Amino acid sequence: MVHHDPIEEPFDFRVIKDHVDKLRFRSSPGGFLIVQENANQESDKENSGPAPTFLVEDHHNCHQWEDVVHTLKDRCGPLFVILDITYTKIEGGNKRLLVMLEWQPSGTSYTVARAICNKFAIMFQWLANTEEDLDINKIKDFVSKGAAIGTK
Repeated sequence: MVHHDPIEEPFDFRVIKDHVDKLRFRSSPGGFLIVQENANQESDKENSGPAPTFLVEDHHNCHQWEDVVHTLKDRCGPLFVILDITYTKIEGGNKRLLVMLEWQPSGTSYTVARAICNKFAIMFQWLANTEEDLDINKIKDFVSKGAAIGTK
């Protein structure tokens, strides 16, 4: 008999789940979600308070890369952007997947981004600090080469 101790999640992902499922399982590729930690939430970690939650902006109907750039360029991070992209594989054929774009990472934002990636099986993470870092061709090149997570 195997006994599994329930491990409490460090974050409450419920608010993100439906949005990620909608983005991932749509019939047409494209779109994105902007996720940020809920700064107004009261949390008392010493007394096992509630796990931090997130605020989600759903842009699943925005299919142009310019929409992502326009939405992010005047925003301050850290923001976690989940992108639905399609790219051409080096060996041929197209592939569609979700990519985490961490906009203006700071402090412990990498830990939060990794937790989101782990929870929703997002295999690639791109760090962006400026508008120049939001080059879709660089992101697709990074993903198509199968680079390890967290290397850019």
